[in-house]
Amino acid sequence: MLGGAAVVFFAYIGFDIVATTAEETRNPQSDMPVGIIGSLAIVTVLYVLVSAVITGMVPFGELAGETPVAEAFAAVEMPVVTIIVFAGALLALFKTTLLLMLGQTRVAFAMARDRLLPVVSVLTVAMSGALIATLGAANFIRFGVWFALGVVVYFAYSRPRSTVGRRGEASA
Repeated sequence: MLGGAAVVFFAYIGFDIVATTAEETRNPQSDMPVGIIGSLAIVTVLYVLVSAVITGMVPFGELAGETPVAEAFAAVEMPVVTIIVFAGALLALFKTTLLLMLGQTRVAFAMARDRLLPVVSVLTVAMSGALIATLGAANFIRFGVWFALGVVVYFAYSRPRSTVGRRGEASA
């Protein structure tokens, strides 16, 4: 049950960014509920419509893999659409990562301003760790591979081209 909770929790990550950027809006009392409920409603309707179309293309029992939308288009022999679906999924992951970085800075700023950063951070790490521990080994392998790739990109490309890093070397 905790594994299911972890998957559902991480599937909705991104909607919380709307709430973390509340200080950026002119009228948060009315804009925030409209933004959050509106975005959830739109995504839910789109999810239901896509699910209806996909299960209309291919029987539900045949969509057992991790990529049912792409599998449905592959089953009806539409390879170009399958590639577009995979490309869209990759772009969505990239966009989500960027949004999480935006939201995390706002959350950290608000927590530091309220002097909650140490206490909440410890509790958050503990609860996230409990949810992450219920995920399968494949998730940890994926994390390790992407982490290693990020470290390589950082040290091979980003760090040598960093403006701040070059300024530090010039002043030393």
